[in-house]
Amino acid sequence: MSSISTYVDGKLVSLPFGFKFARKIRGRLVNDITLKIDERDFDSLYGRHAVWVHGKGPYALLAYCGELTIQRYATVDDAVQAKRAIDGGGCGGSCAKVHLIIYCDPANTEHEEEQVRIREYLAKEQST
Repeated sequence: MSSISTYVDGKLVSLPFGFKFARKIRGRLVNDITLKIDERDFDSLYGRHAVWVHGKGPYALLAYCGELTIQRYATVDDAVQAKRAIDGGGCGGSCAKVHLIIYCDPANTEHEEEQVRIREYLAKEQST
């Protein structure tokens, strides 16, 4: 049977391709959360590449129109309202309409939840 390899607790394990990993993409590039990501991953994947990051909160509105800019919000409603404003009028001279909302999980639970599911699967496999 075909499988995929990943690390759990520092060990390389093989899982079947049908294993249900956490869904990362939710919604569309409309007024909804497009991606859920751990805070630590967000900073390394997006935050350090932005020309500026402003605000505080778990909801990040990313605008990539030549250069990446990030505005953080405390509520999803505030992020959606801001996204509607820049979608309607553009965010600058070279606006490409690439604006999306990301939920940054401050507790970094996504990775741990995935590790728990993998451990449960491995325990089940070993007991059969």
